Amino acid sequence: MNKLVITILIGIGLFSMFINKNLCTYNKTYRVNVIKIKKVDFNILTFAAVKCIDFDTYFNFPKEIIIKDKTLIDEILLLLNNLELIDSTYSSEIDTRAVIELKMDSKDIIICIGNLTTIKNGKIYKTSTTLKNIIESL
Repeated sequence: MNKLVITILIGIGLFSMFINKNLCTYNKTYRVNVIKIKKVDFNILTFAAVKCIDFDTYFNFPKEIIIKDKTLIDEILLLLNNLELIDSTYSSEIDTRAVIELKMDSKDIIICIGNLTTIKNGKIYKTSTTLKNIIESL
């Protein structure tokens, strides 16, 4: 009985450490104070893929959202930290529909979100359905 209780407590502790590490990667290192999101409807069709750098030029008046709520910031950071790298079945091109700007004291990080792919720190990931749903609901 004692071994079972100890095993459960160790498991809970390790799980908590894992969640805490993933949740706070940005916040411990950089302290994200605000998240700014510029977005358009994810269902908009375009003639060509919209590169991240061309988002503001292509979409003249994207909706802008400023997030200061710590709970929502932490939820978004957790999703961003757990993105899955693309595999060979995914396109390595992004068709940007939202731009997330992590505003920090010392620097800002830009992340571009498309229907299928996300670019973060120069790497291409599969877009999280949960993250996409949160962005669409704002």
